Amino acid sequence: MKPESHSIANVLMKNASFYIPPFQRAYAWGKPEIERFFGDLIRIIKSELNPNEEQKLEHFFGTLVLKEEKHGFTQKSIVVDGQQRLTTTLLFLIALRDIETNQVNKAKITNRYLKSEDSDFEDNIKLKQVTKDWEAYKALVNEKQAIPGIIKTAYQTFIKLIKDTKVTNADITSELYINAIQKLNVAVIYLDERPHKGEDPQIIFETLNSLGKGLTLADLVRNFILLSLDSKKQTNIYENKWQPKIEAELEDCISRYYRDYLQYKMACSIKVVNDEKVDSNTKEVYQQFKDYVT
Repeated sequence: MKPESHSIANVLMKNASFYIPPFQRAYAWGKPEIERFFGDLIRIIKSELNPNEEQKLEHFFGTLVLKEEKHGFTQKSIVVDGQQRLTTTLLFLIALRDIETNQVNKAKITNRYLKSEDSDFEDNIKLKQVTKDWEAYKALVNEKQAIPGIIKTAYQTFIKLIKDTKVTNADITSELYINAIQKLNVAVIYLDERPHKGEDPQIIFETLNSLGKGLTLADLVRNFILLSLDSKKQTNIYENKWQPKIEAELEDCISRYYRDYLQYKMACSIKVVNDEKVDSNTKEVYQQFKDYVT
């Protein structure tokens, strides 16, 4: 495990492509989180414009956990944790590009942050979203109309924030926003590719998500199964089997289905799972599932 400190802008420029595995949750940041992110950018910009401040403000933006995966001449960064931060930053950059009137600046944003010739994803897009978000995100990167949903709503929120700020702060340019992105610092943890180094991405994923809103049994099982595969197999299995045959059919009943399935296979009584309860037995049932698979 190699922790490094970088600005999120440098991470986006340096890495050719990012892959968010299907087991990850879809994009979930709403207006409060987006406004907080934008407020942090504005504070950095105002610090930059303040001649009385010698030490210009920077901001710690959290952690990214990446695992490099090589495919021939290309290399993907698998996003084990931090996909919400990456997606939010890129949605902001898309909105900034679309408001920008200078064609050279628009092209720079696209070519530095949104697309890469070394990406093997569709249209050379750098960040491959989870299936649920992919079409909307791809449309925005390609400057097309996105389908309604949380991705489009976040993008529209950024458009409004940038435009409203321009009315009251005409001196804030796209260059200043880009400079602010370069001062959003993240702790990037690169997982060791070598076997037997104690860096199981599944365990790390579970540990990083042990705080805040807990993972459901459905989240944990999906992660356990898919994270053992490489990115191409993950995508194939998720899009052709997992999503249409499990998630689309069962919707909010997936955790209960897994419990029933496990009870049937083990031929023993297992308590009903309630993911919403604080004292839920989700982790207990998940451990039983892992023991059964092992």
